[in-house]
Amino acid sequence: IVIDDHRNSPLFSKGSSVLKINYALEKIAVDLLRSPHLFVHVVVHTDDQGTAVQNQQLSQARADKLVEYLLWQGVNPDRI
Repeated sequence: IVIDDHRNSPLFSKGSSVLKINYALEKIAVDLLRSPHLFVHVVVHTDDQGTAVQNQQLSQARADKLVEYLLWQGVNPDRI
């Protein structure tokens, strides 16, 4: 499963790690719960604003928020 943050409904505001829950993200959680053979690989990007260190920290914080959300929804951590 690929979670694409570059579509019409971004998951994060510019420079933020506050997750915006939307239908697409909720559907992914439901799909994972209904299909135990599926796995998700979380990859998060930032723009080119800020330093490399700042962007790495922001990317990690965003990835952590996505993982936290999926775990909160009941997805087994071994599938993330």
